[in-house]
Amino acid sequence: LRLVSQPFFDYFIGLMIMFNAANIGAQVHHSAGSDDQVAYFTYAEVVCTFVFAIELLLRIAAFGRRLFQQLGLRWACLDIFLVLLSCVDLILVVSRAGGQSTGGQQKMQALEVIRLGRVLRMIRMFRLFAELELMCEMVLSSLLSLFWLLVLLAFLLYFFAILLTKGATDYLSPGENDGQPDLDPSTRSNVEEGYGSLFRTMYTLFKGMTGGVSWGEIAEPMREVGIVYFALILLFLSFAIFSVLNIITGVFVDGAIEMSKKDRSIIIEKEAQDRKAIAEHLLELLENMDIDNDGFISVDEFSHAMAN
Repeated sequence: LRLVSQPFFDYFIGLMIMFNAANIGAQVHHSAGSDDQVAYFTYAEVVCTFVFAIELLLRIAAFGRRLFQQLGLRWACLDIFLVLLSCVDLILVVSRAGGQSTGGQQKMQALEVIRLGRVLRMIRMFRLFAELELMCEMVLSSLLSLFWLLVLLAFLLYFFAILLTKGATDYLSPGENDGQPDLDPSTRSNVEEGYGSLFRTMYTLFKGMTGGVSWGEIAEPMREVGIVYFALILLFLSFAIFSVLNIITGVFVDGAIEMSKKDRSIIIEKEAQDRKAIAEHLLELLENMDIDNDGFISVDEFSHAMAN
């Protein structure tokens, strides 16, 4: 109990998390340039897995059911998930070292992606710094607003994509151009590539509003289709860039302001929880020192507790 409550214990675990993340990065960098297996990476993975498993067991032994209250439900669940993920990865490493097959190429690729998920341990660093934890809370609190904004963007993309795709399809259809000069091959190619299907049109509009390509590059081919469709492109880009994206920014800024107002209350509540946990730990320690359970600690009982 004393060990896991000490600040240096959290800082040591933080250093191990950074070491583990650096080891994963070095391993990926090495595998990108060479197929040779380096035993050091495997040994480092085993050591990190052992340390994190021991850490979780120590916290469970110290806090018991209070683990979720002490660390917070989300942090505790994240710790347990990552330790289990590391244990599964360790089994895979041992199986590979023993020459046992773990499946086909697709399974191996999926397992490699799971192994890289261990870098999520870096998120645990946020718990050691109040500012990082606050920023993490701000991001999580804005996810619902972000979801509905994405729904709005998807609706806008879908609505304008239907209109533009219909115009491009009519333009490219041979029956719609009877009596007109043959279409320029480059223009046909540009219209077909950008607006040849509903999903192509949505992708083109998304690139235009997010800066993937210049808005002029996606608008120019529609001038040949018709002035109405060219105006639709300009209307969509103007509305998306000057209105929707600014609304998204405003939502996140407003969420950050509201979260900063709650910052002080969050810190006060966290300090109160820490004081309560310390009081509970102290009471438990005093109860352990009171051998005869008479509600008082004698000099002999105190000396015995100090000796042990």
